[in-house]
Amino acid sequence: MAEDGRSVIVTGAASGIGRATALRFAQSGARLLVNDVTGDALEETAASAREAGAIDVLTHVADVGSRERVEAMVARAAKRFGGLDVMVANAGVSIVAPFLEMTEQQLDRTLAVNVKGVAWCGQMAARVMLEGRSPHRGSIVNIASTYGEVGAPDCAAYCASKGGVRMLTKVMAIELGPLGL
Repeated sequence: MAEDGRSVIVTGAASGIGRATALRFAQSGARLLVNDVTGDALEETAASAREAGAIDVLTHVADVGSRERVEAMVARAAKRFGGLDVMVANAGVSIVAPFLEMTEQQLDRTLAVNVKGVAWCGQMAARVMLEGRSPHRGSIVNIASTYGEVGAPDCAAYCASKGGVRMLTKVMAIELGPLGL
C-alpha cells in the first residue's frame, strides 16, 4: 500500500470494500480523497481514516456516473496533493430486478455508475498521472465482481455492468500499461 504518502482516490468509500480500502491506505500514511454519494457515512470514513494515520483526507460527495463530476474530483485531489498516484474505482450500484421486469432507468443507472464511472475515473486519473505530476507514475484499480463472469437471477444489469468493468480493465491495461500505468 501507500507507505510513502502517495495520493489516493477511493470511490464508493462510505461503506464496504471502498471503506476498507480507504482505511488500509490510511494506515499506510496515504493522502486520501474519499468519494461517495452518501455524505454522512463518507464523513465517518474520513474521520476513521484520519485516526488510522492518513496524512491528509478530503471528502468529495459526487456521482461518478457524471464525467464532469469525476473530472472535478480528480482535479481537486491533484491540486491538493500535487498529483495522483492511485485511483481505486470502487463505486457501484446493484439494482435487483428480474430480467423481464428490468426498467430502462434501472439499466441506465447501473451502467452509468458501474461502467461509465469506472471509465471516467480511469481516464481522468490516467491523464493526471501521465502529466508527470506523480513521481510514482500511477496505478488504477477497478473493482469488478464474480458476477462479471457468472450470471445470477435478478441481476441482469449488475452482471452486465461488471462484465463491462472486466473488459474495460483489460483494455485499459493494454493501452495504459506501455505508458507506465
